[in-house]
Amino acid sequence: MRRVTGIVALTLAGLALAACSSPTGQPASPTPARGSMAPPAATASPGPEGARFAAGPADDGRYFVDQEGDPWFGRGDTAWSLVGQLDPEEVDRYLDDRAARGFNLVLANVLEHYFSDNAPTNYRNDPPFTDEPFSSPPNEAYWRHVDYVVEAARLRGITMLLCPAYLGWSDEEGWAEEIRAATDEQLAEFGRFLSSRYGQFTNIMWLIGHDRVPDATEKARMEALVAELPADDLVGLGATPSADALGSVPWKSTTVSPDFETIYTYDDTSAQDTALAWGLTPARPIMFLEGRYEQERDGGLGDPMLRRQDYGSFVAGASAAIFGNNPIWHFESVSLYDYEGTWQDNLSSPGTGDAQRFADFVNGLPWWQMHPDIAGELLVNTDLPGNTGARFSSSHAAVYVSTSSSVVLDLSKLTAVRLAELVRFDPRTGESEVVGVYGTDEIVTVDSPGSNAAGDDDWVYVLSPAD
Repeated sequence: MRRVTGIVALTLAGLALAACSSPTGQPASPTPARGSMAPPAATASPGPEGARFAAGPADDGRYFVDQEGDPWFGRGDTAWSLVGQLDPEEVDRYLDDRAARGFNLVLANVLEHYFSDNAPTNYRNDPPFTDEPFSSPPNEAYWRHVDYVVEAARLRGITMLLCPAYLGWSDEEGWAEEIRAATDEQLAEFGRFLSSRYGQFTNIMWLIGHDRVPDATEKARMEALVAELPADDLVGLGATPSADALGSVPWKSTTVSPDFETIYTYDDTSAQDTALAWGLTPARPIMFLEGRYEQERDGGLGDPMLRRQDYGSFVAGASAAIFGNNPIWHFESVSLYDYEGTWQDNLSSPGTGDAQRFADFVNGLPWWQMHPDIAGELLVNTDLPGNTGARFSSSHAAVYVSTSSSVVLDLSKLTAVRLAELVRFDPRTGESEVVGVYGTDEIVTVDSPGSNAAGDDDWVYVLSPAD
């Protein structure tokens, strides 16, 4: 398995020097002008003070740890066309906003095949290769812009989940046709290029394939690429909802042993799908990678299903969840659905606000100690519909109710405390109220208060020590 155990060792003095200068020894400009010949070269310093990046699985395999070995929860945003569509100033605008809102993970294509204005070239019309994709040398001008994006994310404490060669739902959308036309050795050489260029970065994870059940040739090419990626980098396998919600399923019999499991579903089943992933052996951190996006698939701004995806996957055991918005993911290039507003307008969309409150909620809990209540030991009325579920430890619990329903809680599972305070949390506003304080020898029924501030029926409950 490609994984990191323990604390990732960093040579801070050497890396700090790299952050201050380019390979030529000249200062690296923080934001090159739109018309400049090339963005600054990549650096690989530790990032801003206190920045934490996903570095590996925990010893039990259940969640991610950062470079200090501490638990790391991924609050992600989808920006597939970030590299291909935006210039450096726009990259900064996007990343500044997402960092300020608490996002610490961004999903993007390294190579955009279809979903950008001038695909596969970037904003300067630089192609990624000097000639045929994967069989010709990389084009330095293109990759200096990739360097800029990765470095800009690192400087803001953001881990990049990069898809190096997106296979795509169709040959038009992704690189499957070009990958089949190349050889295993050419994809291996591309992997060596990525490893050499980005191996020192601490803020990169890799997503392989995606949106496609790979055929034997595509699988072999991707295996050759993965084998050459940096040994300590986290690797996940891309899923497709047409085959199965779990990313590992379309890749059966592959030589790649992923470091984390991915969930991808358009159905309202994030809790159920995450629970399936929790039951896999060996245990791996679970990432809700992709579901419905805001303003897509009949969902409008602030669609409550986006919250059900986040909270449902969390209570079932996920340690990362990625939000998506139309038009942000393609930055107003090629859209599959109609939308309101510009991508800049949508940076403050209602769904983004819900995603921020979700991150605040998770970060206020000892979530790494909490296991999903798959057997209905805490939330005993397990016939509740939708993505309702619970996650608990001996001292804390979180319950998500996706519909206007009463919940019945067996507090005897909180074995480390005598009294527990129950707080109800509105996922639209972040406001909370104390429902009551109960002995942990009680079974408690909590009635629904009706609609939340969004006019929807979902609510969040937290149990914590009151003594």
